[in-house]
Amino acid sequence: MNAFTYQETIPKWDVFDVIVCGGGLSGIAAALSAARRGKKVLLLEKQCVLGGLATTGLVNYWVPLCNGRGKYIIKGMAQEFLQLSVKYGFDTFYPDWKDGEPDHPTRQRSDSWFSGGIFALALLKLLKDAGVEILYDALVSVPIMEGNHCKGVIIDGKSGRRFYGCKVLVDATGDATVLSQAGVPTVDGTNYFTYYGEGITLDGCRKAVEKKDIFLAYYHPYGGAANLHGGFHPKGKPLYQGVTMEVINEYLQENQLLMLEKEKDKTLPKLEEKQAVTIKSIDSAQHFTKPPARYTEAALVHALEENGIGRPSTYAPTITTIINRGYVTRTKKTLAPTELGMIVNNIIIAKALFFVLRSSNEDRLDIVSLKTLELI
Repeated sequence: MNAFTYQETIPKWDVFDVIVCGGGLSGIAAALSAARRGKKVLLLEKQCVLGGLATTGLVNYWVPLCNGRGKYIIKGMAQEFLQLSVKYGFDTFYPDWKDGEPDHPTRQRSDSWFSGGIFALALLKLLKDAGVEILYDALVSVPIMEGNHCKGVIIDGKSGRRFYGCKVLVDATGDATVLSQAGVPTVDGTNYFTYYGEGITLDGCRKAVEKKDIFLAYYHPYGGAANLHGGFHPKGKPLYQGVTMEVINEYLQENQLLMLEKEKDKTLPKLEEKQAVTIKSIDSAQHFTKPPARYTEAALVHALEENGIGRPSTYAPTITTIINRGYVTRTKKTLAPTELGMIVNNIIIAKALFFVLRSSNEDRLDIVSLKTLELI
């Protein structure tokens, strides 16, 4: 690779107690925490909106912060951000969580979708109110080191290059960009072929109006559709290695063009009333109805959870019992009912509302447990 030497004088713009590189939720948490302790804080963000993956990345979903019994167990800034994300926009909380933590035991979880765009605006106000200085469109270029201590960073922007000094620098870029440039040992990771967007359809809008739920208006088109564990990654396609400019562009452009192709296939041409159309081809295919898949042990545990049956400590003994009593047998990875098991099942269905009674009993035990804890 050819190279040349270039020298320039860069203006020293300002000095801060803390500089945070990256305006995703982790960077926002770091900046907010420092500002609330009276520090002079600068947050650098290369995009023109805050929130990172939670907003521009369209990962606008909160996994449950509760214990599955109606109590928050993850609090602090995570809970603060959750409440802020739905303060001005929509949410998809279950009824028991609509007004915050319920005052009674519940199996419903505290997960919710939210508006990424509105959340980004609310995050900006949160930081400004705390006294954090924010610089959009600021690409961190080079950390300036003095031995093992970072004295500040050079940033690139529309106004050219600037140096910002600091006592402490936080790398919240998401891929350790600043740490790597500063000489800290890092390891290149790999990425699956996955990419999705967000759109609104007229059909979705109709459903949203009917159900009075704006979330139903949205849909998510995909480029690559691999999941977190690599499922649906194209067979034989190499993983994306590292975060070089070449790899990032290859990843984005391949996914975006594939998404366009998929969306084009969904678009019907404009037709006039009574217009004749030409049949291009007729494809015939034969399909057979398949019976529901048998339970695996994991699927059975999930069903017990969904129906409020038992506790995590009882799931394994339950499965062991039905196997030992001959109600089911293990066939490869699935549980197959025996004749005895089917007879017992029919008797239970005929004689009792098993799921209703059993889950009801669990809720009563929850109430007793909570009252006991209060007395203690």
